[in-house]
Amino acid sequence: MSIVPVCHSVFAEAFRGIDSKGIFLLDKEDAFEIWKTHIDDEANSYFQLSDKNWLVSSKPKVIGDWLQAFNDSNNTGFEEVSDCSTTWSETDTIFFCISKHFVIQSTWQSFKKHWRYFIECDDDCPIVINSVNQNCAILFYPIGIAVMVEIA
Repeated sequence: MSIVPVCHSVFAEAFRGIDSKGIFLLDKEDAFEIWKTHIDDEANSYFQLSDKNWLVSSKPKVIGDWLQAFNDSNNTGFEEVSDCSTTWSETDTIFFCISKHFVIQSTWQSFKKHWRYFIECDDDCPIVINSVNQNCAILFYPIGIAVMVEIA
C-alpha cells in the first residue's frame, strides 16, 4: 500500500498544529481499492450510492451529534459517544473514506483523538471503516449526526 503522511498531503492544512504521526493519505489506486472493497465499485461518494448499498439500506443507529461536539471548544463529546457505540480496538486500522479517490488511514485511537481534524478534510458524509471489524461503519451526516450502520 502506498501512503503519504497526511502532513505532506493535500490535507496538510487540516492537520496543522497536531501530531499527525500515524495518519496517512492513501494514493488514489489504494484509495479506490479500499472504497471498492468496503463501500462500492461504482459510486464516487456516499451520495452516489444506490439504495441497495449496505450503507444506505441498513438501519442507522444514531451515536451522537458530531456538529455540536465539533463546535465545542473543549473537544468533548464525540470520543465518549464513540467508545459506547463500538467494540473497535484502539489499535485497529481505520479508513476515513471521503470518496473513491481520497481515503485517510489511521488507528481508531488516533481517529478518536483527532476526529475533528479529519472532519476538517470533509464533512459531507465521510465514512469510517474498520479494517478488522468490517461489518459496520460510521457515517458523519452533513446535518451533524453521526450514525453507525451494520451489515444486516
